[in-house]
Amino acid sequence: MKTFLITFSFLFFTLSLFGQPINNKPRIGLVLSGGGAKGFAHVGVLKVLEEANIPIDYIAGTSIGSIFGGLYACGYDAATLERIVKSQDWGSVLSNEYKQEFIPPFDKIDEGRYSVRFPFEEKKLALSNGILNGQNAMELFSYLTLGFHNVDDFSKLPIPFLCIATDLTNGEEVVINKGYLPKAMRASMAIPAAFTSAEIDGQMLVDGGIVNNYPVDRCLEMGADIIIGVDVLDSLMTHDDLQGIPEVIAQMMYFMGKERNEKNTKDVDFYIRPEIRGYSAASFDAESAEELIRRGEVAARRVLPQLIHLRDSLHLVSIPRTIHNLPANDTILVISQIEVTGTDRAKIAFYLGQTGIKRDQHVTLEHLRNGISRLYSTGNYEYVNYQLKGDTTKTLKVEVKERKNNKINAGLHYDSDLRSALLVNITIRNQQFFGSRLSLDAKLSQYPMFSGQYSIDRGWKPGFYSKLMYVADRYYIYNEEKKTAEIDMSMINLQLATHSFITDATRFTLGVSMDNYNIGSVIGDTIGYDIRGKAYFNLFSRIEHNRLDKIYFPTHGTNVSVGAKIVLNNGNSNPFLIGDVSFKRARSFSDRITILYTINSRLIFGKNESFFHKAFLGGSQQIDYMDNNIPFSGLYRLEINTGNVIAGRLETRLRMWEKIYFTAIGDFGLYSDDDFVYGNGKSIYGFGLNAAYNSVVGPLEFSFSFSNYKQDIIPFLSLGYWF
Repeated sequence: MKTFLITFSFLFFTLSLFGQPINNKPRIGLVLSGGGAKGFAHVGVLKVLEEANIPIDYIAGTSIGSIFGGLYACGYDAATLERIVKSQDWGSVLSNEYKQEFIPPFDKIDEGRYSVRFPFEEKKLALSNGILNGQNAMELFSYLTLGFHNVDDFSKLPIPFLCIATDLTNGEEVVINKGYLPKAMRASMAIPAAFTSAEIDGQMLVDGGIVNNYPVDRCLEMGADIIIGVDVLDSLMTHDDLQGIPEVIAQMMYFMGKERNEKNTKDVDFYIRPEIRGYSAASFDAESAEELIRRGEVAARRVLPQLIHLRDSLHLVSIPRTIHNLPANDTILVISQIEVTGTDRAKIAFYLGQTGIKRDQHVTLEHLRNGISRLYSTGNYEYVNYQLKGDTTKTLKVEVKERKNNKINAGLHYDSDLRSALLVNITIRNQQFFGSRLSLDAKLSQYPMFSGQYSIDRGWKPGFYSKLMYVADRYYIYNEEKKTAEIDMSMINLQLATHSFITDATRFTLGVSMDNYNIGSVIGDTIGYDIRGKAYFNLFSRIEHNRLDKIYFPTHGTNVSVGAKIVLNNGNSNPFLIGDVSFKRARSFSDRITILYTINSRLIFGKNESFFHKAFLGGSQQIDYMDNNIPFSGLYRLEINTGNVIAGRLETRLRMWEKIYFTAIGDFGLYSDDDFVYGNGKSIYGFGLNAAYNSVVGPLEFSFSFSNYKQDIIPFLSLGYWF
């Protein structure tokens, strides 16, 4: 018996010794700091760690470190993360932009008019606590983490993970290791004032960089024995470095976290600091992203020999893990339930129905994502978040925050034709009553415009549209390139119509209108021109289809408008018909070169039309209140007055830098007061060169052009959004 006990004890001791290295294998933690766009370097570091087969047992991150840390914890490899970085339009991701194809037509017009917008309620402004709502970033995170929406404990991810946020109400650190991963990442990156806070469990959370931008201590608490820390924090900047808002914010966060960052840095075993000079937290352009990833690799390779020595000396083995691939947009989802929070179901029911997502329905992931974008693009919500819970069948959880629908908007514009103008707008919506909308405009300039529009949107079912507008302008009559007369006039336009939105991008309108022309001063010779101050009554219809991806500088898509107007009371003559067609197509051949094809035509069927019913050819103006202006290179604004015109334009646009464009323009047209189908048309061609900068207040453009119609080279300058 004694022999048995001794033998058993020896075997137990021996097995314990053999088991100790396995049970007590050092655990490696990876810490990724915040730093805005400089965090792209994290991806380069991850590439080198994978190459060296360094196993990662825990990940802790702050701000952009939480994004790449969270995605890596889900199972993405470094190559896929690099692909994600390079494939994103970060300007759109980090913005409040709607997807153009889902914006209702009226709102699509508004998107390209205003420089500033202020929501209001009960006679006071209702401002949010940040400029950006994070919608597009949150949508991206929700898509990338599909497959992990059920995971509400981040220790259950393929690699245990946590991230850091700050409680905006008391300034305390919040460690997020549970909940909905996309929202945790969104909270950790919410730079105060730039992004609105994220609400989690009743807390208003913002960027964790305020309190713990390099969370080494939290990674140690997870159980890590060895820390690999990637630091993209800014050093203390000098007077010359502080040249922009991103630099000022980075400097403030440096001071707030200086003491803790220094302490955490001392606890790092393998310190990796990429060279980030020359880049800021806002360097989200493609060229900067590629270079920062490269610099991350360079920095990691400097400590690679030490990491390999660690791996070999401790016999560390990287356990093969399942690589998580990007979710396929054609993935079939079975939606069994739809739950909505943040608003009454009755309020959102109409818009939710427009997404085409219903209970007990099979939908593709692309359909779901488009439905969420469509819901957000109605303009009724600050954000629209989604979560898919369940395994075989899914419960779709939709979380929204109602937007203050009443807004005061303003825009500024200058151009060398019409000089300075200020636009002030008040828009009031009632989403419970079929998306009813009242919009009041006041354009204050040398030639003012005032208008009021009221509409009811019922989707594809007939809705209601009405408009009352007053607009003033000055017209010129030219004879052999010389001005022979100038006419000051004003017009009052009244429209009553029914309209239907056949698709998100297609609107059909049918109605009646009245145009009342009032003639002010007339200077010069107007003999041969029918210039009448008179009210005309019309029947009109129009179908519009706009799938351009951007209002300014589009890269793909089509915009088509076809209209017809019958002028009923044309003096003693019979009614005449005015038809117009405009077509614009954008197509990109690379990320820098875009070709745009444009055709504009306006034809009159009948006789004795007035001067104001004819087409006006010339200039660069993009807004057409009178519905008869066609831009043309090498002509002054409204220079040629003609009954019939067909004009084509070819533009080749080169994006030289992120927001700087050069465009070569070629125009060709036929025009005549007679039916030029039978050879009566006059031909005209023009050329132009345009340089533009897409500024925060709207495009700054300078161009010059010439044509065979005249010998002048015509310059043109404009700044701001057109309205």
